[in-house]
Parts: sequence; C-alpha cells; structure tokens
Amino acid sequence: MKSKLLWRENFVDYLWAKHVTAKSYFFKSGMLIYEDNVLSGFAFPEEIRYAKETAYKKIGDIDKILKLESEFDEMKKEIKRQILSNLKAGLHNKTRKELLSEFDKVLDFFSKFVSKYKYLEPHVLKHFEGEALKKISEKTKRENPELVLAEIMAEKDGALRRRLFKKYGLVNEENLFGILEKIAEVRFEAKKIEREMIGYSENLLKETARRTLIAVNQISHLEYKELKELLLFDKNPDLKTVNKRNKRFGLIINKGAIKDIEDERLAEIIIKEKEKSGENNCIKGTIAYPGSVKGVARLVPIMNESEEYFEYSKSLGKEDVIITSMTSPDLTVAFDRVGGVITDEGGVMSHAALISRETKTPCLIGTGYATKFFKDGDRILLDAKQGIAYKK
Repeated sequence: MKSKLLWRENFVDYLWAKHVTAKSYFFKSGMLIYEDNVLSGFAFPEEIRYAKETAYKKIGDIDKILKLESEFDEMKKEIKRQILSNLKAGLHNKTRKELLSEFDKVLDFFSKFVSKYKYLEPHVLKHFEGEALKKISEKTKRENPELVLAEIMAEKDGALRRRLFKKYGLVNEENLFGILEKIAEVRFEAKKIEREMIGYSENLLKETARRTLIAVNQISHLEYKELKELLLFDKNPDLKTVNKRNKRFGLIINKGAIKDIEDERLAEIIIKEKEKSGENNCIKGTIAYPGSVKGVARLVPIMNESEEYFEYSKSLGKEDVIITSMTSPDLTVAFDRVGGVITDEGGVMSHAALISRETKTPCLIGTGYATKFFKDGDRILLDAKQGIAYKK
C-alpha cells in the first residue's frame, strides 16, 4: 500500500512510539519507521482522506480553535501539578512501583496530548492552507501564491496587514487568515507542553537506568510489559532484542491494532525511502518566509536539554543554513543567528514557519527529505522564493 511521509521526529524511541504515537496519533492507519535515531511517520490513503474530513469539524472556526487552546491550557496546569510535585519530592525517593506509576502518568498524558495535537498537524490542516492559497490565486493571479501568503502571515501590525488584504483584494478573507494565525499560535504553545514533558521523561528514564544498571537508550526501547517486569519483578529484558530496536524498528497501525514490521519488510521499506530522498537534484518545499541564501548545511544534532540547544546555537553564524526534521521551541534562539532554515516537516502554521516570519529568516518547510538529502557541511543554495534548495 502506498504511504505518504508526514513528519520526522528526533526524540521518540520505541517505548513512546508504540505506546503513545502509534496508540493515539493515527485516525485510521499509518506506519512508523525508526532509523538513525529518527522516527518517521507515514499515512496510508484512508488516513489522509479521513484527516481531511475530520479537520473542519474539529477546528473549522475560531471558537473551535479556542476550545482546543483551552484544552492545552488545562494540560499546562496538569504538568505543573505533576512535575513540580514530583521534582520537589525527588524521583530518587520513589519506590520502583512508584516509578512505574510515573511512567503510567507520562504515557497517559502524552497519549492525551497527541490525540489533541494531531488535529494541528500539517496534513490535517492542508484544507485551510489550501483554501488560503486558492483565494490568493483567484484574486491576484500570481504564479506563486505562497509568497503572498508568507507576506501576509509575516505582518504582525494590524493596520499594515489590512493594507495587504486591500492590496491583494482579500478583504473578505480576513477571517480565514485569522484562523491560520490562531492555529499557528496554538501549535507553538502546544510545542512548549511537549518540550516540558520530554524533559521530565528524560529524568524518569535516567532514574530508572540508575536503579537497574541498564542504559537510558535501552530503557527507552523497552516494551511497556518489559519495563513493568523490570521494575516490579527485577526481570531483565532480552537486551539483544532491545538493541535491535535501538538501531531500527517499524510499526504498522490499522484501526487501533499495532504490529511490529518484520526485519525483511522493514529493510525493504527503508531502502525505498532512501531512494526517494536521492532521486532529484534539489529539494522542494513550502515557503515559510521568502529569501535566497547561499551557505553551509548544518544538520541539527539530537539534543534533549535546553542548555544543549543554547550551546549549539552559539556555534552558528549567518553563513549557516540549519536543516532539521522539525524545530522545537528550544531551537528558536538559533533563528536570529543563521542565514536560513530548512525542515522535513511542517506547513505555514508550523513552529518553524511562525518563528521564521518573526525573525525574517528565509525558511523552507515540509520538504520531507532534507535531512536525508543534505549532508552536514554541504555548500547549498536555499531559494525560498521559488521553494527549492540545491547542493552547490
């Protein structure tokens, strides 16, 4: 069955992928492939169709978006209640049974979060983005309506934005653009929730590793059943199997049923994906903020701590173009320092798009394969006016 790449994420490991993402992310069916410390999400055709049908019902107007925003606000309060109380008590003071209970809370919380956040994903929001681009094309007859959309979304001054609406004949479409802007804001705040929970999850994994003398990246590649047996009954998992997952794994999701992909089939899928990433001379994507930059590709390494992001950002300069599967709030400090940004995932309402517009940094999003196509140190041309990027 054909599948469509939705995103790449460079934190999620087997425990979280199987018991959170696979469980809560897909409406109908999809596939998760993990290799080289990156998890890729793919959707099957019925998933895309259902996502389109569902999106408007869930977030078709400002009131529905505000309701979703309030649900995320409640999650922030829950985080403060749970994290602050546990940090104060200290994970090291908890019994193994209590540690497992913390994992239960985190997995349950992440599942609730993902089940709401999936409505804000780019493939679900394509309807709204498409409507905006369609209106721009109709009114302006521009060959590249993405440039106009980026210009409007980048303008924060109300009076100046109204002038743009008048200039492009879009006065009657202000509400549509208001929806796009509000979705971008809600996505940004939701990302902060995810970041906080990832930080707490790391502390939980480290404490479990300290107690069991099993490495953190092995703990995070356990099945929940294996984790439970380890903590409650001191039963060590089969580390040979765990280490295989640490290198790569695949999951097929079909209407709630989750199955591991066998090694032979997984290798076949990965080969096909690598072939896709190298079949063209350039990468194409969506313009988040226009501009043209010649520079050096800097692939963002995997980082879990805010301090790591801060130190990494200090190594960047205007000759650099950062390339990442997706951006996080911690990477925001880097936007002002670099010449450009390219991401695998995202739409005009993504975190990368929002920050690039604020910092006026040329940015190309939703390329799908940039992190596979470019190597660290490549000389590249980012043309965020035409929506493409080349190796030089």
